[in-house]
Amino acid sequence: MPILPSGLNVGISDKRAQQHVAQKHIIITMDTPLIEIYPLIDVVYANDEKKFIGKSYSTFADFTLADTESFNSWSEEDQVMFWRWASTERFIWYLKTTRFRLTQCHKSPVFIKMEIPYKFYSLLEEKIQKLQLNKAGPKQWFNTIDNLSQKGVTRDEFSSTGIRMWLINQTGVVYKEDIIEKIRKSKQVVEIGYEAEEVVSDLLFKPCAWLINEADYSDINLNYKYIIARYISLKNNYKILLVKYDNEQLNNDDMGYWIVADNENKILSKNGEIEVFTAAACAMQYASEVVNKRGQLPKEYARKNTYKHEVLLGGKNYQEILVTLPNIHENYYSSHFKTRNILAHFRTTERTDVEGNKLLFVEELQSDWFSAAKKYGYTEIYDDQLAVPYVPFQREWYQLCIKILLMKTIEQGAVGMAWKPGHVHEDRAMGNTPWLIRFYDKQIPSFINKLTKSYGMEVTKTHIPTQSWNLYMLRCMKQYVYSVDSMDEGFYTRSNLTESVAELIVKRHSRGMFLEVPVVYITERFKEVVKHKGLSFYGVI
Repeated sequence: MPILPSGLNVGISDKRAQQHVAQKHIIITMDTPLIEIYPLIDVVYANDEKKFIGKSYSTFADFTLADTESFNSWSEEDQVMFWRWASTERFIWYLKTTRFRLTQCHKSPVFIKMEIPYKFYSLLEEKIQKLQLNKAGPKQWFNTIDNLSQKGVTRDEFSSTGIRMWLINQTGVVYKEDIIEKIRKSKQVVEIGYEAEEVVSDLLFKPCAWLINEADYSDINLNYKYIIARYISLKNNYKILLVKYDNEQLNNDDMGYWIVADNENKILSKNGEIEVFTAAACAMQYASEVVNKRGQLPKEYARKNTYKHEVLLGGKNYQEILVTLPNIHENYYSSHFKTRNILAHFRTTERTDVEGNKLLFVEELQSDWFSAAKKYGYTEIYDDQLAVPYVPFQREWYQLCIKILLMKTIEQGAVGMAWKPGHVHEDRAMGNTPWLIRFYDKQIPSFINKLTKSYGMEVTKTHIPTQSWNLYMLRCMKQYVYSVDSMDEGFYTRSNLTESVAELIVKRHSRGMFLEVPVVYITERFKEVVKHKGLSFYGVI
């Protein structure tokens, strides 16, 4: 990582390489020239020359190695030194490593849709339905609807429905039914779900033991072998067969070798040669791969839970839930996930506070889309010619998420919903981030109080058992390989740990504590309203 003549401390990062690949709809192979990896590698600035580049204390420069125009804004001396560094052996190794990692990522995760627990309704439609006015001219309707902003209808809902512009373009008499129809047709489609990856089907092999009848397996010569069926699949009748040369070895599974028979009693082979395995587990794995390749069983998917390692210790039933806007024509891709048009995401666990109350605990609530729009503006160009499209819920994205979270709290039978206080987020961000304090400690409680005050609810405090967060689990370039790092206290491990081992290290070297967290407890009255009426898409009830 060079320090340039101007004093600029720069480096490169492949953290967003998979995102760039998804956005460009390209496939990387080992034959891809290294120059074609340049648009996938971000330039980053270090906040402190003594700290390592590429971790939490570096910031993206918002251009890649391929953006020559951005490099031209540097001095000639800085450019010469940077590109001299870019020709070093370590730099080339980094590009090759990134290329190899990207060859393993051809399969995009699948978005698995979940049902929103209870219904949403339009506050604007509800207010208009209650008006005594049934028909009027466009101007009168415009002024009447505009006044509804004083009764809780928000700017985001007016903007999302386009009702004002629609009225401006109308002539003659406009009926209430026409306005209601316009609002319903303009309703945003919101879906929630999670990313999952395809997994090899488990064929559920069950132990068995019988000698094979030669008549059933015409492609095997049994004159000089004993073949025993030792495992049979409960899903599709595939069998794992043990082949032996001597009848004295029949009771010893360590003697002999293993082959696989499919559901038609045909032995699996390759290029005319029977596939032979030294262990039953290897034969089972091969059978599963063949079944998946042949498409003989429905595809199975497992939650990715990409950021599970970033939660506070002590929670259970971790979930990453994405809130998407699938019907928006333009494409936006988050830096955290690969699903299209994610308005926001939240990560949750289940916890019990010191009073024994079951809580839905919000580990994080974030909108990359809103953050990008706030930084670059809508339709402005960023990230290699990709625009930030207009997003509904501009001011209310987190309010929509909180409503969904409150619904899930009720659905899961939890007593209340709690979340990480701002200072914990700030500690993990390792920087001066007052907006995190403002968001988690002020904005969220303020909205919840406004939404639920009339139902006898109010944000208060409770304590949850957890452990200190002086150590961090870091996911490495190889997926599912981790390290543990104290970041600034000199404790670190090699990047070769499994998730469970890394978590065990963090637990052993962290102190137990009771953390004070904000919480809102659900009242029966609020629960009944949500179950029978639902919540408004925009604004408050």
